[in-house]
Amino acid sequence: MDSTFQEIEENLTSPVLRPNGMMYLSDKYIPEKPLYREGHIRELVSEIYEMVEMNLPGIILLEGPTGTGKTMCYSIAESFLLRKMANEGLDAKLVYVNARGQTTTGILVELLHRLGVPAPRTGFSFGKYLSELKKVAGNYHVHICIDEVDTLKEYKNYRVTDILYHFSRSEGISASVITNDSLFVEKIMDARVRSTLTLEKAIVFEKYTKEQCFDILAERCRLAFVDGAVSDELLDEIAEIASEPGDIRYGLEILRACARICRIEKLKKIDSDTLKKAVEMVGANRIVLRILALSDSQKLVLLSYLLNYLRSSKLEQSVEEIFNTYFDLRERLGKKAVTINDLRNRISELVTYGLFKTEKIGKGPKKGVETHYKLNFSPYYLAEAVKRDPVTAPVFRESYGAILEERKKTFEDSMRA
Repeated sequence: MDSTFQEIEENLTSPVLRPNGMMYLSDKYIPEKPLYREGHIRELVSEIYEMVEMNLPGIILLEGPTGTGKTMCYSIAESFLLRKMANEGLDAKLVYVNARGQTTTGILVELLHRLGVPAPRTGFSFGKYLSELKKVAGNYHVHICIDEVDTLKEYKNYRVTDILYHFSRSEGISASVITNDSLFVEKIMDARVRSTLTLEKAIVFEKYTKEQCFDILAERCRLAFVDGAVSDELLDEIAEIASEPGDIRYGLEILRACARICRIEKLKKIDSDTLKKAVEMVGANRIVLRILALSDSQKLVLLSYLLNYLRSSKLEQSVEEIFNTYFDLRERLGKKAVTINDLRNRISELVTYGLFKTEKIGKGPKKGVETHYKLNFSPYYLAEAVKRDPVTAPVFRESYGAILEERKKTFEDSMRA
């Protein structure tokens, strides 16, 4: 039995990692001295402390691409402020919640539970949950951090803007909101909320440069890997890859994948072949996760493109071609009808996110050109994503089955001809 456990232990241990090395490659690891984000942390601490100390309402916007340190900086600021408030006897609560998968009402319930209020998950109106939160804020200041705020789903016509409006104007409540969506503020229709999210209280997180990626990843490698496991040349390649989106998590994911490959293949050093395998593995997974994080409307646009591709093998598609399928999908799912201009807006968002790219297609002699859209990645990854999403999976299976039947019928007709 001892030999069995020894074999299991050996299979779980990567020869390139130090003990607990994978912890230092985790997104959850918070470094003692985060590189290139000291100014962001100081600014965030100052803004939150002013709101808490003076019991002021307001919202701080933390905006920037994925993997630029927003959540890390809030976590460090929160830890510092909790110690400072305890030392000064300042009566306040700091509460962190993540909006992914949450509705506007659901997130209020979670906030109340974290504040010790046993609110029921159903039975209260949106206004009642807000009222309960304001009661708590009457006893001490409450600062709320909503991470991935752009993913918060509406419930009974109550949207994220309704929550932000109250947080920006209710005495005793303030908030930090974190978003990866560069268009988040532009999408807010309520002018009162949009005016609150001004540049004065917006902390912008720029993409990490290649040099910054190298320094951050080198520090993590020093803690995680045994000496000689990762060369500077290889680390420079990883920094180059991570710097394209400016996402340090991308670099960390690649390093974790390298460690796993070394464990499976029992390699004592990460070489160029290992890196190539890791990049392919991580790249595919990141695309799928990015698609799953989109709004339902955006995912339906991509599904429309995919179904058109499966029918015709066309990689470049016009707005009109996508719209016909998109309109049909929304109707089948019982969603409200949209115009072609609504679709153009969704497609523009997907172009901004780097999922679609534009192609100019000639319409013929003296007829000008037409803008078509093409995926920035393999349709295979899109198919993997829509099969995993609870909204798109059922309609994809049904539609794909119909496409296969069409192909079968076409083939049989051609054989009879």
